[in-house]
Parts: sequence; structure tokens; C-alpha cells
Amino acid sequence: METQPLHARESLDLELSQYFDLLRRKWLVLALIWGGAFGLAVGAALLKAPSYQASSKVLVKVDQTASLTGIGKGVGDINSIAKNPLSTEIEIILAAPTLDRVIGTLDLKNDEGESLTAKDLRKNLDVSVAGGADVIEMSYEAKDAQLAANIVDELSRVYIESNILENQLQTSKARLLTEKQLPESERFVQQSEASLRDFKESNGIVSLQDEAKSVVIALQDIDSQVLQVRSSLDEVVSTATQLRETLGLNLSQAMLASDLSQSPAIQGVMLDLQALERQKAIKLGTYTGQSPVIQVSSAEEESLKQLLWEEMITVVGNRTEVPERYLQMGAMRQELIAQFAQAEVQRLGLENRLQTLAEYRDRYVSRANSLPSLEQQEKELERTQEVARQRYQENLRRLRDLQVAEEQSIGNATLLEPAALPDEPNRTSQQIIVGFGGLAGALLAAGAAALMAFDESNRDRRHAQGGVVVPSPGPSSQVIPRGNVAPPEGANPEGAF
Repeated sequence: METQPLHARESLDLELSQYFDLLRRKWLVLALIWGGAFGLAVGAALLKAPSYQASSKVLVKVDQTASLTGIGKGVGDINSIAKNPLSTEIEIILAAPTLDRVIGTLDLKNDEGESLTAKDLRKNLDVSVAGGADVIEMSYEAKDAQLAANIVDELSRVYIESNILENQLQTSKARLLTEKQLPESERFVQQSEASLRDFKESNGIVSLQDEAKSVVIALQDIDSQVLQVRSSLDEVVSTATQLRETLGLNLSQAMLASDLSQSPAIQGVMLDLQALERQKAIKLGTYTGQSPVIQVSSAEEESLKQLLWEEMITVVGNRTEVPERYLQMGAMRQELIAQFAQAEVQRLGLENRLQTLAEYRDRYVSRANSLPSLEQQEKELERTQEVARQRYQENLRRLRDLQVAEEQSIGNATLLEPAALPDEPNRTSQQIIVGFGGLAGALLAAGAAALMAFDESNRDRRHAQGGVVVPSPGPSSQVIPRGNVAPPEGANPEGAF
């Protein structure tokens, strides 16, 4: 730290000493200057008409009625991008439309009889957050105590009504939007229901879950029947094979032999032919082959054979070579033929049934393979239908809630404390005037002291140009002319400069 030169400290001490000496000598003048300014301020404060300040408090919070009843939920919620939502509410209160409503309702006018403007009303209005709580405090200062209370109360009422009206307006907008969306939601439900219905009709679906169970049961039943039919078919085929081998005939031959053996006409001709053959055989024992008797018998034999073929054609429908053994069969052979025919019929029936079961099984297998894809499509359509129904039900419920909420007075502002009529005038402005007067007087006195000190300093400097400044033991200095320096009378020689 640098040490100031000795002559600089002596100079500063000398100037302060001169300044305090000036204050000691001129204190009365300076006191009069300060007193004059302070007195003028006191006079101005006393002449100022007294004013009264009234205030009210409004609680800002979300109405719990909607959340408790479930009707109008979301209406009146305080949503703001500001950190403190109450700052937004304060700006709404101080906005010109709100203040204009207060001015119009109370018919507020200025001293000239003209209607107040929002700007004029805002000058004496103070709106702030009370103590960091969810409370807005409104204060107004006026010369009339009743007027101040009326303005604050009316401003609170207008703000609360505006808040309720704004909530109702938002509810109306939401209701109109919901009403506009409701027909579209209904059409979406109808389209989803029609799509699901068409899908079920086109794929023959009643219940895929029940159908899946029935398909499994049907396949099991078909497989069981196939095993039974194959077993029966094996037995029938074995029986038919044995009968075929025993008869030495196939089915068509056996049926032909059965028909011929059971024809009375053929059997009659066969009996006549056999009788003629026996007679001819007897005659051949007596006559030769060229004998007229034998020739007559041969002619009759040919006639009977011709008749037999004609009867056979009548039975079988064509002139087919038929072994003679087919023409006459015993009862046992006839029974075997009947069993053979029945076995063949059973075989054909079982083969057809097996083919039918195979076709049924293929159909069920194809249906079973398609069920997963059908179930997936059905679930997608059902989900779409469920979403459409939920959206429609939600819009319908929301519309009913909004209609009820629109008729209610839901707001988030409540009058917590109305304005009380002030008993005492507000002294704040007068105190400010008096304090400003005291400060102004002090500044004026300090300025006057500075001017006096500057004037004396200049005067001493002018005197010093014609002599030597000799400091005296007291606060003043003496100027001694140059030349023969002699101390004044009564002065201490040792203190001369």
C-alpha cells in the first residue's frame, strides 16, 4: 500500500478543517436552507388531499367439483406456459377489457367529468400475488374510501365472472367439436360392424372357437369311421374273393346265371330240350342217323334250342354266348350267387363310403388349416370394432358431461376476502413527500456549503497572490505582506511562518 505524500495529507486535512469550520460558522444559513425545503415539503404534504386504499383477495385454484363428480372434468384447469400461472391471471386482471367493464359498471369519471380510461385506472391500481400463495391481492387508492372499496370489489367480481365465462366458452367449443365428431364415430362403428358381419358371412363363421373344437371332434370321428369301414371292407373283399373262387364266376356272370336259372320260360324250354334229347338217345338205339325219325327229332331239337336262345335274349338283352352250366343251377349255387352279389354290393358301398369319408376329411383338414388365419382376421376386425365402440361411447359420455358442465358455473377463482371500507387515510404518499423534502433540503444545504467553501477558497487564493499566508493557531489564516516580516502585536513569534 503506497503512502500518500506528507504535503498531500496536510492539504487534505487543511481543506477538511476549512470545510468543517465553514459548517460551524454558516450552520444557521445551512439550517435555514434545509428547513425551508423541508417545510415546503411538509406544507405540500399537508395540502395534499387524503387518499384511502382498499384491497380484496381472490383465491385462484382448480374447482374440485368436476373431479369429485366426474362431470366437466378438465374444465377450469389452470394451464400456462409461464412458471407462475398467477402472473398470467394478473395480466388478465390488468387488461383493458377487464378494466373497461369496471369503468362502465361504476361509471368512473375524472375531475373534468370525462370517463376514465384503463390507463388512468391502472395508475392507482396494484395487483400482486399475496405472500407466495395462490391468492391475488387487488388494491386501489382513491380520495373516496367508498369508491376505492367499490372499484376493488367490482374488479374482483368482473374477474371471477370473466373466468367462469371463459370456462363456459371453452366448454361450448369442446361440446361443438364433440358433436361434430360424434357422427363420424358412429359411422366408424357401423363400418366396423358391417366389415365383421361380411367377413363371417363370406367365410361361414358362427363361432371360430366352437368350430375349432367341432372340427377336431369331427376329424377324430372321421378317422374312427375310416378305420371301421376299412376293416369291414377287408372282410367283405375276403368273402367276395372266396365266393368268386368257389363259383368260378365274376359278379356279372353270376348275376346272368342267376337270372337264367330263375326264368320259368328258359327252364321250361330246358326241360323240353332235355326230354327230347333223352328220347332221341333212345331212338338212336333203334334207328340210324339218316332215319326220318331221327331227323324229325333233330329238327325238333334245333327248334327248342332256337326257342331257348330267344328266351335267353329276352332275359339277358343280347345274344351272348352263355355256358350251358349257367342255365340250370341248384339251390345251393343260387344261394352262393346271392351271397356273392351281396358281398360285391357291400364292397362297392364300403368303397364309396370310404371315398366320401376321405373327401369329408380333406374338407375338415382344409378348414382346420384356414382357422388360424380366420381367427387372426376376426380378432383384427373385432379390435377395430371395439376401438370404434369405445371411441363412440367416450365421445357420447364426453358430450353428456360437457352439456351438463356448460350449464354449470365452473371457475377457478373465488372471492377470498372482499374489500373493507378503509377507516384511516393512506399516509404513504404524504410520507414520501416529506421524506423527499428532507432529502432535497439536505442536498440543497450541501450544495450551498460547497459553493461557500469554493468562494472562500478563491478569495484566499487571491489574497495569497499579494502576501504570504500565515496559519494562525485558530481556524483562520493571516496574510502578511512581503518585505520586513514582523509578527503582529500579541502574536507568538515562534508560530510565525
